[in-house]
Amino acid sequence: MTVPRFRNVLRACSGGEVVMTEAYCMKCRKTVLIQDLKRVILRNDLPAFRGTCPTCGTKVFKMLKAQAIR
Repeated sequence: MTVPRFRNVLRACSGGEVVMTEAYCMKCRKTVLIQDLKRVILRNDLPAFRGTCPTCGTKVFKMLKAQAIR
């Protein structure tokens, strides 16, 4: 069993500007900006973002494309 690897991340464009990442909050029922953003690698080696909702504090999660990490 492999343990997910956590890394703090801010996604940056090629121009150096920071891109804010959004996810859907199930409790608020709306799309929110991810707070305390962390990039995680799942057990099946797929990338994802994990963080919290700034409104209610619920954990939010967003899957990424497999090519996003390579």
